[in-house]
Amino acid sequence: NGSNYMVSKMSREAMREVIAGPIKTIGAEIDDDLVELLVDEVSNPDHQLPILQHALMRTWMRWKELNEPDRPIDFSDYFAIGTIRDAVSRHADEIYEKLSGTEKKICERLFKNITGSGPDNKGIRLPSTIRDLRSSVQCEYDELINVVEKFRDPSISLLTPHYSVPLNDNSVIDLSHESIILLWSRLRQWVTEESASVQMYLRLSESSSLYQQGKAGLLKQPDLQLALNWRDQNKPTLSWAVKYDPAFERAMVFLRTSEKEFLESEERKVRQTKWRLRKIRMISSILGGLAILAGLITLISLGLKFSADKQRRTIEEQKKEAETREMVAEEHASAALMRSMLSDSAAAAARREHDAEKVMRLRAENEIISGRKQFEYVVRESENAIREGMLARMMADSALRLKEETGRLRMISLAKSMSLRSLQLPLQDELQPLLAYQAYLFNRDNTGSRNDADIYAGLYNLAKNRGSSKIRNFSAPASPVGNIAFIPGKNEFFSSDSRGNILRWDMDAGDKSFRVVYSGDEVVDVMAVSPGSDWLAFGKKDNAIGMIPVEGNEQGFELKGHSGKIRSLVFSYDGRYLYSAALDGRVLKWDLTARTSTDVGTGGIMVTSVVLSLNNDYMAGISDRGKGIVWGTGMKDRKLTIESEGKKILNIRFKPDDDRIAVGYDDGTIELWDAALGEKISGFKAHQGAVSDIRFNGNNRQMATAGSDGSLKLWDTDDLSAAPVTFTDNEGVVISCDFSHDGAMILSAVASEKPRIIARPAFADTFAADGCTYVTRNFTPEEWIAYVGKDIAYEETCAGADDHRIRIRQIR
Repeated sequence: NGSNYMVSKMSREAMREVIAGPIKTIGAEIDDDLVELLVDEVSNPDHQLPILQHALMRTWMRWKELNEPDRPIDFSDYFAIGTIRDAVSRHADEIYEKLSGTEKKICERLFKNITGSGPDNKGIRLPSTIRDLRSSVQCEYDELINVVEKFRDPSISLLTPHYSVPLNDNSVIDLSHESIILLWSRLRQWVTEESASVQMYLRLSESSSLYQQGKAGLLKQPDLQLALNWRDQNKPTLSWAVKYDPAFERAMVFLRTSEKEFLESEERKVRQTKWRLRKIRMISSILGGLAILAGLITLISLGLKFSADKQRRTIEEQKKEAETREMVAEEHASAALMRSMLSDSAAAAARREHDAEKVMRLRAENEIISGRKQFEYVVRESENAIREGMLARMMADSALRLKEETGRLRMISLAKSMSLRSLQLPLQDELQPLLAYQAYLFNRDNTGSRNDADIYAGLYNLAKNRGSSKIRNFSAPASPVGNIAFIPGKNEFFSSDSRGNILRWDMDAGDKSFRVVYSGDEVVDVMAVSPGSDWLAFGKKDNAIGMIPVEGNEQGFELKGHSGKIRSLVFSYDGRYLYSAALDGRVLKWDLTARTSTDVGTGGIMVTSVVLSLNNDYMAGISDRGKGIVWGTGMKDRKLTIESEGKKILNIRFKPDDDRIAVGYDDGTIELWDAALGEKISGFKAHQGAVSDIRFNGNNRQMATAGSDGSLKLWDTDDLSAAPVTFTDNEGVVISCDFSHDGAMILSAVASEKPRIIARPAFADTFAADGCTYVTRNFTPEEWIAYVGKDIAYEETCAGADDHRIRIRQIR
């Protein structure tokens, strides 16, 4: 029977039955909240049933592997397989990663040959026979069949024909459905790359045709480099090219001719550059001479200043002498006047003497005026010389600062390069710790970023491979970890699991040293500890809030007021109140002394998660539709709505030291908003999967984000454009994370085959404190030149490391 049957659109109730019915039939249970989430996520009608079927199959297999028949299928199982969004992609990636290096290349070329982009840039299928694929992929028959069979496996069935149909050279290989292109992220990337490759080939073929007709010239940069990169990376073949344009040989000859012409042109430029360098060296020599001349002018100017000062003192002495003479002349004139009264002849003589003295006085005054003018001239020339000297010194200082800054940036770049190189060396190589630790020292001494991602990666790799106690794994009996919460002011934290247990851990004790503080039969997935470290609050299955004393023998109690499951708990910063949000959409403020509650929600909007700002002026929550809502006394009568079309907010968190909010979406995007201004500050792609948690490191300007893609990242909140410290060795989905009370450690709860909590230092400084314990010797002069540079002064990475090594050998 080759008939087709159109399935009508299913109602939400029918969808619930499709999901839960088969599971209940075999005697298992599935979490009701998970069912609701699945119904919401398959609301898009495109190919929903096949996608849902695959996701449920993978979730079921994951639950069966854990062998916990008494536990219902819950969120930890669902998130572990990647959710509906990523289940197919993750399954296909698992198959791909199991392939050998050669098989991976065959796989990539295979899928690139049977997929492509249509006129509207949507992915389309391009079925092809085994014979044609062998020619395009350039591999043996058995190698190609082996790869095809892995993707025809009944557990995934990405390729047709069906697994039961034997293959031969005439068999047509095709995708089982076009939606696979949308579902498998790696395939989407391949389709994009293949489309770009085809476009590059077609442009190259068209250019070669125009060149052959004399209507265009050879390729120039940057088009030539793009074409050469395409040729070297894709290694196109005739059998591949003829599907798009048969003029393959013409295009390749055109490309080789363009490359040859470019290389010859570059050689000519090199010769011209050498001539210019010689010219620059000549100019530099001249400028150097001018700089020396400027220095000499400065010295001469200072000499002139000293000479002018000496002349000024001489002139002042001459002025005083002239004034003395004038006084003597006046005395003589007075005496002459007296004598004139006695005798006319004496008077005449006195007048002559007075006239002579007057002439002498006028001459002295002229000398004083001339000396003053000469002094003023010398002072002006001295000041001009001083100004020129100061300008020369300012230019020299500016050049020196520029040189120092260039050198500093160069050393930071060298440090990053050395750290990355250490990652490529074998574990036992003595150079690995040398490169990693010396890179840290260069970065620190040149005021590089405190937690540079490359520097941290080198030290983290070193510490991890050498079994450092700074990296710890806290593991309890196998059960998925749900949440973690630190006790303020202490080196202890609580964790919950899917079996209803709450465990208390001491980070100063052993990795398996824990104490059970609560044991129930419900999944505890939300906890909070009061700022005074006196109460632990957690959500219970009967929609109540459990309160347990952190210390002492005080009696615990329950708070009841919600009609839906508790999804969020947060204490006020003074510890007097507890805020709760639940699936009933209400936000309650609990007076812990009176044990009464007040509804502080937004009124018409159902809020299922809530957080507080530092001064309690703002509250932020997530609505049942995945939107962010900000309200409170700081907003007066208005509300701020945060949303992005086609995406849902999964996490929201206030920055402790101000009113900024970080929100995490289901597509891995992070956004920062200013609550006071109601404006978006920035947004960026943080993860390839959903954002599962966001945490801020107190006042340490650090933000941690966890994702369903299995990664944990540490961001610098002062520079979110800088590359984050990234941990991809979690071997599972990172469900939650939190910083220790002092901000020195970052903990992450991982859901995997071996559930555990991983503790790592938040800053590279912690690893660097042990740097010299891993270093067994210093660089040899030859190694220093090879890895650091000939023009950088040699220094010991660890003082006495070589002597210590020699003593060990002598003892042996």
